[in-house]
Amino acid sequence: MSTRTQRMVVLAGVLGLTVMGIDQLRSEGQPKKSGDEPKRVKPIPVEVGTTPKKDMRPFMLAKLTNSQRVFEGLVMRDFTKIKQGAESLKLTSLAEPSTPSGETQDDEVFDHFRTEFLRLAFKLEQMADAKNLEGSAYIAEKLNGTCIACHQYLRDEFAEKKDKQKAGSDKSKE
Repeated sequence: MSTRTQRMVVLAGVLGLTVMGIDQLRSEGQPKKSGDEPKRVKPIPVEVGTTPKKDMRPFMLAKLTNSQRVFEGLVMRDFTKIKQGAESLKLTSLAEPSTPSGETQDDEVFDHFRTEFLRLAFKLEQMADAKNLEGSAYIAEKLNGTCIACHQYLRDEFAEKKDKQKAGSDKSKE
């Protein structure tokens, strides 16, 4: 299989995952049909025993939609779409609501992920301006990796907090 074919297969896979993610977010809150119980990914809690603030959902949906626009631009070699997607990712990231002090999103690791996402969105915009398809694809892949790593971090941190809370409640019963 040629390198170009391999790239197209990878890009098709990423597009499929992006579309599934957008569909998942859009289907939240829709009435369920009887006997139709799809597996759903639960939102990442920001504090033990809570769910994320509802006002974050539109920002995550916007990021998925704009990532899809970038991907479409990469596949079609449309640098205008890539640039528009990168600009929108940048603006969405800058417009995310701030969270009260003490929540998960207020720590240094999360700040690192947020800063890296913004830096990569700026770089993607530069690559699109330079009409550098390979550079744009590389930066887009790094953006996806940053999203995955951040969400993994949030899941792991939540699990650790839950374990500590359980251990604390077990000790208080003794």
